[in-house]
Amino acid sequence: MILIAYFTLMRPNDNRALTWDEVMLDLVKRTGYFRLDRHKNVNKCIKAHGRLARQLVDYLLSIRPCNPKG
Repeated sequence: MILIAYFTLMRPNDNRALTWDEVMLDLVKRTGYFRLDRHKNVNKCIKAHGRLARQLVDYLLSIRPCNPKG
């Protein structure tokens, strides 16, 4: 959770709302990005998305379930 908060700069509530469906990881290139659909400013048409730092991608790949959902 600390790595996600640090590397995405999102609010804690938004970090807890982040699901595997909103995180895209490239296993070969070891890169990734996120697109958060539920966040504080969604009603203002502000999109919350960005690239993930390499350290965070490595961490997420290490904890990612075989069939990530939700």
